Amino acid sequence: MLRTIGTVLLCAAVAAVLVPPGTAWGGFAGTDVFIASVGHGSGSGGSQWRTTLWIHNPNDTPVNCQVLFLERNQSNTSPPTYNLTVQPGATLRFDDVVQTLFGVDGFGALRVVSSRELVINSRIFNQPGADPSQTQGQFFSAVPATFAIGAGQRTEVLGVGQGSDGAFRYNFGIVEASGGDVTIEVTLLAGSGSDLASKTYVLRPYEPVQFNVGDLGAGSAPTSNGTLRFQVSADSTGKVIVFGSGIANGSQDPSTFEMTMKSAGPETLAYGFVDMDGVLYSGSPNVSVEWQPEHDWYAITIDGVNYFYRNYITVVSPMGLDLPVDCSSSSVRGDLLVYCIDTSNRRVKQDFHFIVYRPTD
Repeated sequence: MLRTIGTVLLCAAVAAVLVPPGTAWGGFAGTDVFIASVGHGSGSGGSQWRTTLWIHNPNDTPVNCQVLFLERNQSNTSPPTYNLTVQPGATLRFDDVVQTLFGVDGFGALRVVSSRELVINSRIFNQPGADPSQTQGQFFSAVPATFAIGAGQRTEVLGVGQGSDGAFRYNFGIVEASGGDVTIEVTLLAGSGSDLASKTYVLRPYEPVQFNVGDLGAGSAPTSNGTLRFQVSADSTGKVIVFGSGIANGSQDPSTFEMTMKSAGPETLAYGFVDMDGVLYSGSPNVSVEWQPEHDWYAITIDGVNYFYRNYITVVSPMGLDLPVDCSSSSVRGDLLVYCIDTSNRRVKQDFHFIVYRPTD
């Protein structure tokens, strides 16, 4: 018998994009989306960066939208805003968008808020001279705000290459995407998966930041094959979108590395098989278990998570039963609690396994 007490099953609503038969859109459509990196200005190695923006309306009615410029390294609660209307089926192109729409020299991100879903793409590129055919650039598709990660969540970005040969440099960017404050730990992993360095960053509402991978503390040439892991703290009120950018130091040709996106269904947060003495025989690496005899329950700590029973889907199943036993879950002081009750309504020690899901927004 399985009984789970104090857990609320939240059904994730996945927004379905309705398109005519035979229509395929590049990127993600949305009503609140972010272009994670835009700019007009000078960069490393003599590079000169510009950004082109495309906005497409796939709907059969006009769509009103606002394009907001989020300047790097500052809070952007009242950013410069450009209002426009996109006609049905139309595609608008803005060359050097940061200068054209906002008259700004600088770098940051764009947020586009619209009355109906739009498809938005961009290209940020190095143009050292007047000839556009000699540019080197990278593509950014707009990312819906619903894809941003929040408290206790993490994501990865691949392709870190900044080795001793000096051929490439690698930058990473973070954009706060919900109007809250975020504390995020960024860890550089070697190709083997071992930790090389980590650093914690604090972002203000709608703040974009960008750093070279050397800022993490593993030196100026840490690895030619690494991965970045981004972990949002459990007490953060905001959410983030992240990306990586690998740039050839000779040609200044850049490549975009996108964050891994959360799935549409519930995310598996933690799991494990626990014996009656509180020993974790197997399970996810973010879990520790303690049998607390003064309460006759098992306290399960999930790293980086302030667990509260109403916020998660938790399933507990007793294992190897000699007598009918009922296992239930609750929470206290940020830990998951599991207690098992026999037919006499006594709490008993019992082997069990558990799995915790985080419902998606």
